[in-house]
Amino acid sequence: MRKENNRIINIVLGIAVVITVLFLLCFKITIVSGQSMMPTLNDGSIVLVSKISPEYFKNEIIVFDNMNDTMIKRIVAVEGDIIEIKNNSLYRNGIKLNIACDNRTSVNIKLKQNEYFVIGDNYGCSYDSRDYGCITKEMILGKVI
Repeated sequence: MRKENNRIINIVLGIAVVITVLFLLCFKITIVSGQSMMPTLNDGSIVLVSKISPEYFKNEIIVFDNMNDTMIKRIVAVEGDIIEIKNNSLYRNGIKLNIACDNRTSVNIKLKQNEYFVIGDNYGCSYDSRDYGCITKEMILGKVI
């Protein structure tokens, strides 16, 4: 009976180790720092990030590395899209988006392959693609799920 109990415990522990390793390979837990994604994500919120997404789409929230600073932003444009900022408004492929922009920059670009234009949901206090330009797929650590 004791050998049977030890066997069951070893099996359960083995399964727990496998599940933990798979979780660590596929997911990442990140703490939101700052107010740039408010009201969607608040400062201090804990988010689960999938590290295995092969593609990223408009309106998805992603986590990426920008010069050794982990950032969380929303994708507003993907490769092939044309982004233009004029008259305090942001346009994607000629269509005005409901995203307010200030006069800090004017942009008129066509995104190249594996490029993304990202903006924080709290437009007024977000350091994002309006400041540092497009990010590349290689910079992306995963998407918030």
